[in-house]
Amino acid sequence: MLIRYGLRHHISFAALFDAYLTSWGIGLLTPGKVGDVGFAYFLEREGLPFGKGTAVLLLDSFTTILVLAVASGTGLWYFFGFHDVLPLLLAVGIALLSLLLLLSPQVRGLLRRFLGKWAVYFRGFSKSAHILVKERPQILVLNFGITIVKWFLIFLNFYFGFKALGHVVPYVVILLVAPLARLVSM
Repeated sequence: MLIRYGLRHHISFAALFDAYLTSWGIGLLTPGKVGDVGFAYFLEREGLPFGKGTAVLLLDSFTTILVLAVASGTGLWYFFGFHDVLPLLLAVGIALLSLLLLLSPQVRGLLRRFLGKWAVYFRGFSKSAHILVKERPQILVLNFGITIVKWFLIFLNFYFGFKALGHVVPYVVILLVAPLARLVSM
């Protein structure tokens, strides 16, 4: 969605789905976020420059982390109190600050020097991030809403899984515990 409507780059649904499934499969077999980076690589085959794909990947990943961090923070607060939420709030604050710093020309220049000859692969990243954050923020808000719904549905699967096994676990507890487990596993 961020690619098609945010950057206005037309990629057929079939090609997008193929790139997603291929990168998802690679992500299952490799450590870290190799599969996510692979998604940007596979989109490059469809004409979307790697830098633009990386910008979309970073913003989408940030959205997921933010949604999971808010749900995790709520769960920590509910079960343990405010004191245990502080480290998570600090981590989210640092992540927000890092994202905002990426929009700064000075930080981008520093990153270009740091990346050296590899910087050419990220051409288009800054412009794409600028378009999505400043010119079309409604697309990011819509992506945020879709991400929330996606995770609610994923956690609903946990609820029905427990129920199928004969265990009664309140959905609210799953909503408060499962995001923390997912966030830690990222």
